[in-house]
Amino acid sequence: MRHRISGRQLGRTINERHALYRSQLHSLFSYGFIKTTSAKAKSIVPLAEKIAAAAVKADLNSRRYIFTFFQVRNMVNRIVSAFSTTFAGQSSNFTQMSNVKLRYGD
Repeated sequence: MRHRISGRQLGRTINERHALYRSQLHSLFSYGFIKTTSAKAKSIVPLAEKIAAAAVKADLNSRRYIFTFFQVRNMVNRIVSAFSTTFAGQSSNFTQMSNVKLRYGD
């Protein structure tokens, strides 16, 4: 029974799921978009929103929070500089999901 169990498991253990989230977030913030299934996209949207909101703040605590996901100082600095100039004053709605095509076989 699934009483009081929330969130998507995506058929993975907790460590595999965290590695998946980290790799997809890395691709999302590197290229600006990713092509993935809707379940995986829906599961990383809250994390991406929190990272983007922290990047807009651009203080030391937010940089450390972003560093917990990426572990690359250059990428953290690039994300913070891009988001703090582009989305100055914005606190939410940084991500947008769109269906690209039908995936035959799913």
